[in-house]
Amino acid sequence: MFPSSFRQQGLWFLDQLEGPSATYNAPSALRLDGPVDRTALGLALNDVVHRHESLRTVFRLEGGVVHQHVLPPSPDAIRLEITSPTDEEEAALHLTRLSHLPFDLAADPPIRAHLLPLGPERHILLLVLHHIATDGASDPPLYRDLAEAYRARAQGLPLAWDPLPMQYVDYAAWERDLLGDPDDPDSTAARQLAFWKRTLAGLPEEVTLPPDHPRPESASFRGSSCTVSCPATVHAGLERVARETGTTPFMVAQAATAVLLAGSGAGPDIPFGSTVVGRPDEALEHLVGYFTNTVVLRTDTSGNPSFRTLLGRVREADLAAWSHEELPFDQIVLALNPERSTGRHPIFQVSLAMEEAAQAMPDLPGITAGPEPVSTGTAKFDLTFGFIRHRHADGSPSGLDITVEYATDLYRKPTVQAAAERLAGILAEVTADPDTPIRSVARLTPREPGKRTPTVRPATDPPPAPPGPRAPRTAVERELARIFAEVLKVPEVSVDDNFFSLGGHSLLAVMLLDRTRDIAGTGTAALTIRDLYRAPTVARLAEQFATRTRGNPMEHVLTMRPGTGAPLFCVHTASGLSWAYSGLLRHLDGERPVIGLQSPQYTVGAETPADFGALADSHTDRMRAVQPHGPYHLLGWSFGGVLAHAIAVRLEAAGEEVATLAMMDSFPLPHEYRMASVSRKWVMNALLEEDDHGDRERALDSDGPRPGPTSDGELVELLRARDTVLGMLEPAQVAAVVTTTVENLAAYAAYETSGTFSGDVLYFRALRSPADTPPAESWAPYLAGAFESHGVDCRHLEMNHREPLRMIGELLNKWLAR
Repeated sequence: MFPSSFRQQGLWFLDQLEGPSATYNAPSALRLDGPVDRTALGLALNDVVHRHESLRTVFRLEGGVVHQHVLPPSPDAIRLEITSPTDEEEAALHLTRLSHLPFDLAADPPIRAHLLPLGPERHILLLVLHHIATDGASDPPLYRDLAEAYRARAQGLPLAWDPLPMQYVDYAAWERDLLGDPDDPDSTAARQLAFWKRTLAGLPEEVTLPPDHPRPESASFRGSSCTVSCPATVHAGLERVARETGTTPFMVAQAATAVLLAGSGAGPDIPFGSTVVGRPDEALEHLVGYFTNTVVLRTDTSGNPSFRTLLGRVREADLAAWSHEELPFDQIVLALNPERSTGRHPIFQVSLAMEEAAQAMPDLPGITAGPEPVSTGTAKFDLTFGFIRHRHADGSPSGLDITVEYATDLYRKPTVQAAAERLAGILAEVTADPDTPIRSVARLTPREPGKRTPTVRPATDPPPAPPGPRAPRTAVERELARIFAEVLKVPEVSVDDNFFSLGGHSLLAVMLLDRTRDIAGTGTAALTIRDLYRAPTVARLAEQFATRTRGNPMEHVLTMRPGTGAPLFCVHTASGLSWAYSGLLRHLDGERPVIGLQSPQYTVGAETPADFGALADSHTDRMRAVQPHGPYHLLGWSFGGVLAHAIAVRLEAAGEEVATLAMMDSFPLPHEYRMASVSRKWVMNALLEEDDHGDRERALDSDGPRPGPTSDGELVELLRARDTVLGMLEPAQVAAVVTTTVENLAAYAAYETSGTFSGDVLYFRALRSPADTPPAESWAPYLAGAFESHGVDCRHLEMNHREPLRMIGELLNKWLAR
């Protein structure tokens, strides 16, 4: 057991925050032309894993601190997985699917290897590493050692490489000695931290291009990219201007990107994130490991300077930043403690990178190796501008590619493409005449980022003023408040105090969650870092305990919050699960119980309802078992709204009062909207997509092949990579979700909406739903009371996001209080 490096510690925290995902997977694919000795290749991969301890290290939390555990060398530490022979199209799908599979850092070595045969002497080798074990500078030693081991294994010769001068665990210990104690004012850590506090003081909270979509409460980290090419004249001009101004090509690209952002409304103060190699000693050049660090490059575009003057500012700021690059970025975040959000990166939202097009390739005997494109389809930041320089054989500039990776949560491809094209134009102008004032080159094209930042439509009435400090009300809240106070070292904590506003940060978050495991008598599963970021107060974290029971989370009647009075029954969506309503709890009166109605198919031994009517009958019976008589309160989203209407009609027919029927973007299906029967495979892919089947806009934004699971096991792995809720289920439970969704959608498609509900309806319409979906007015034949409709500025499947639920919850709470 060894202490983790500060860089590993930060990445481990991000992994815990996001949950199982492919965001920090680092895939690389090689096309191998020539006869491949598969046995020798498998043995050589194990030789490399044996040589580099970082490739057989797992990470475990002990005593609130994450440690490295180096697994002992083994002849089968890594298995070369060989797929069935395939063609080019299927190979691309396999590459995408395999690159998306997440790692369990506590159990899995951070490397996987796959060989995809395309023909007798044509293969693709895919290596997928977790970023916690690698960086860009790790490729040369990795490929060099792989080639040497393969050559020896293929020829039956002993390996004769020299021992590595050090291992990554040695570096982790050396790093701590180098930085010293941050409480010692003479230490490197203290001096560099003081610099960064001064340099980043007053930094804007968010700087990016105006988005196409509202920022979600939690980023999905889905991404895509687009590329524009600059001719050799621009590439040569960039390097010429760098020489003339005593800067670097990277600085020229940084200044041009700052001009783009400032001219697009981002303001004059532009922070960029950029990586530095982080290998200060020659001995580290031979290691595979995670050494890179992130520095923040603050760019001042104020006052309409010439591009040459701006370059002078950039040079001064960058050189100062790079002279303080040893302090890990996560230590800076801890010290600055910005407002935490799972929806955006702290400190900066735009990243920059520059590299040469030539890549290191392994020299395998009898085989020609070349790069094969592969992507995880993720984006770590809002935008990453990558500048790739191409050269002629003599080393002279031959062109420059600008590749922009973007978060699809925020941007559509045409927006990013236009920005990339504008950046190419800015580079052409400023490299031709660096004395040009930046405002004259930052002007927007007629096509342009006319766009304005979208806003969420406010509720009809302003939200009420926040209440004063509230004392803990339950045993769980009292225990959580005590732990908050102990970890944060404050005398007392109210149930509404925000952990991060009181000085909490990532290291303290790990400590706090470690202590919550000892809370007795709650009957709850362990909380995660993501839970704390989403619910950073005692009251909201206590709600997380209430909804994370150790019992069956798929039971027919799921108590989401106990309380007194008539409960709000939340009717499940097509998946049969009602978990999507949990975000409403914070907006509803704390005394009212909230109960989820879920598909009866999940109950052991239960039969599948014969049709939609039988499903409504089943739920009506269950509701009356919980609450024998009205008034009843019903809420349904999408499929659940139609089902809630059917239940309300049945309750009224039995002489009961239904005081609330609320629907979120639900509609009866006229004949022209009937869906064809859906297949199990369609549902499996739909669960991965997280988008409505009719949400064509995002579908058109996506590039490249989409992964498709071929088994329940693969679906589970991909769900764990993309969805922190369904990803928590066991394979058998996930298979049940797929089956239940198929059955429910089939029942929905065949259902002829009937019966009239006599009461009033509270309706929420997703304003960003596709234009060809049925209108809300399609409910008119089935309602006799008033129809109060409210537009919500979101897509259909975004109605359970933070802002939409805030609006829905406030209006629903008023309705329930009538």
